[in-house]
Amino acid sequence: MGNDCRECLAGREHCHGTLIRHATYWQCTDPDCSHPESLLHALHIDCDAIGCPCGEQFGHPMAV
Repeated sequence: MGNDCRECLAGREHCHGTLIRHATYWQCTDPDCSHPESLLHALHIDCDAIGCPCGEQFGHPMAV
């Protein structure tokens, strides 16, 4: 079975993990990801979607 990822086929730098946006940092679900930058990830979620309370310290949900 081959890799059908368009980014892989094009040789572009990217990550297959999901970027989780916390209140003060970003975290990727791919343990091999060394570049947790927004542009390298197709999938982004706010940390409150996984039950993380870190946005509550600012008095509002993490939604951007």
